[in-house]
Amino acid sequence: MGDYSERLFDELDVRGLRESIKTEATKKIQELSPDYVLSVTEDEVIEWLLDRFLIEVPVILEDEICIVEHGEAQVDARTEAFRYAVDSNTPFYVTGSITVVAIPFSGDQVAFKMSPSTWSSGGKPHGELLENEIRISLKQIEANAEAVKARYKSVVDDIKKHLEWVRNDLTGFKEDLRNHAKSVFNQRKQRLIANADMVSALGLPLRRREDAPKTYTTPVKRKKPRISQPPAPGKAADPPEPSLDTKEYDTILEIIEQMVLVMEKSPRSFESMDEEALRTHFLVQLNGQYEGQATGETFNYQGKTDILISINGRNIFIAECKIWKGGKAYLDTIDQILGYLTWRDTKTAILIFNRNKNFTRVLHSISETTPEHPNFIRELDEKEESSFRYIFHNNDDEAREIYLTVKAFDIPASIS
Repeated sequence: MGDYSERLFDELDVRGLRESIKTEATKKIQELSPDYVLSVTEDEVIEWLLDRFLIEVPVILEDEICIVEHGEAQVDARTEAFRYAVDSNTPFYVTGSITVVAIPFSGDQVAFKMSPSTWSSGGKPHGELLENEIRISLKQIEANAEAVKARYKSVVDDIKKHLEWVRNDLTGFKEDLRNHAKSVFNQRKQRLIANADMVSALGLPLRRREDAPKTYTTPVKRKKPRISQPPAPGKAADPPEPSLDTKEYDTILEIIEQMVLVMEKSPRSFESMDEEALRTHFLVQLNGQYEGQATGETFNYQGKTDILISINGRNIFIAECKIWKGGKAYLDTIDQILGYLTWRDTKTAILIFNRNKNFTRVLHSISETTPEHPNFIRELDEKEESSFRYIFHNNDDEAREIYLTVKAFDIPASIS
């Protein structure tokens, strides 16, 4: 059983770390390609850098604190000198108990390694630092719940106090980093412009590549999400719009698939659910997996919009939940979902629930009906037994391709 004695808040100097972050931000700007720097807007790059380098000071999730281990342990009884005649310089072990408590947190783990400028004579808290929690071990000679409770609460309070000191040390750093990044970016851009003017003055043609990406992806993660580097926009006046990374797109669909397995194992619990109740069933699990986007928003249930992920007020993943009512209604659903999309939205899904039996006939109908839609381009070779993936084109731009995954599920019919 673990004895977690690592000292927290004792590895990194906060002030030194701030300068190190500014150095890394400078390096990242210098690594950007010249064409990119000359075409992308300053605000996009700065926000991306802030999201990449700023430290989110953790918050202790006190409602999730729990015991992960408990058992016998050898306890050094020197602290109990009034009960044991021992030499204070020599360990004297007796059999007692150990309780390991997990203290979950949200935020950046690195903050627990930062040594704040403020300190107390009581020393720093100890524990094992894991990805999303800290574990502390509490040993005692006799079973005493109140004593254990008082000790772990004391440790939690001490950790929270140190986090507040770290937060105070980082106050103002966001604007400091923003101003630093702006200065470095503008200096590089002006230098590149001067170089471009010189090349232009030579009077010789310059062969250029046209391979800049047109969208940027936003990975959906637990805790604070990180946005990927924004591209140079197609039009200078257009604001950047996010899209969902393909890996995360597949992850969301996999979570949905797992939730359907729950339906299959407990059919009585779902036989009377309508479309609204079914989509809520998915949203509960999705919200448990993903705690929001860069704007702090999470999966939202908004009327008939069903399932969506939104960032900066724009949808980056949209799914429609529909009970199968025939090919015409299915094509109407495709119209509906395509109508939600901006030019940069490329990841969508339709979840079909069959309650009319003859599930094989439904799958055949999906396969036969989908190519009839005017926006249909092709079917990808990723089809599973009851899952299809297609490429459609945007309503306003036939050259803009959209992923549409159609997943069909056979669920129990209502008793009524």
